[in-house]
Amino acid sequence: MLNYQTILEEASLLSPEERLRLIEELSLNLPNEIPPQLSEEWMEVIHRRSREVDNGEVKMESWESLQKRLKAKIESHAEN
Repeated sequence: MLNYQTILEEASLLSPEERLRLIEELSLNLPNEIPPQLSEEWMEVIHRRSREVDNGEVKMESWESLQKRLKAKIESHAEN
């Protein structure tokens, strides 16, 4: 079986598009019953941002729109 470091090294050889696809597929396979372990600092950021969303202080963007925007940005950097 491959170890973490080997997998990481191999994954880093993928194209940016393939890496994003891998991240998405791996995140979809995480068990729902295992909550993420977040630091107190991250929890403060999450609560602050949640309040901003609830109060209408920030502009929301769909996941699909964000994916397209990030993909275009990555492709633009890859061309340079």
